[in-house]
Amino acid sequence: MAIKEYLPAETALRVQGSSKVHAQESCADEYQDGLLRFLEEAKTLAKFHHPNIIAVHDYLQANKTAYLVMVFEQGQTLGQLLKRQLGPGSALRAAGNPPWPGMPVTVPA
Repeated sequence: MAIKEYLPAETALRVQGSSKVHAQESCADEYQDGLLRFLEEAKTLAKFHHPNIIAVHDYLQANKTAYLVMVFEQGQTLGQLLKRQLGPGSALRAAGNPPWPGMPVTVPA
């Protein structure tokens, strides 16, 4: 199993020796909005059962944050795969030349 925690470094921190996450006062609304989006995404991902999507077994809210409980898959990250297949800087080049046939191309405006 793998556990993914919602802990955006830009808006929150964990005090040493504590299990609770504390949103920075100036970013409290932004942190809360992100937390709600994280939980909504968890609910959606838990409904998918496809070999190309890591299975989400459960999600929960605790310690003023949220967690995804997923299957742990051994392997490479997408960034590592792109770097190996296309070389350094490949993420930028990949937008115009997808590494897999049929992969949709999206280019920022």
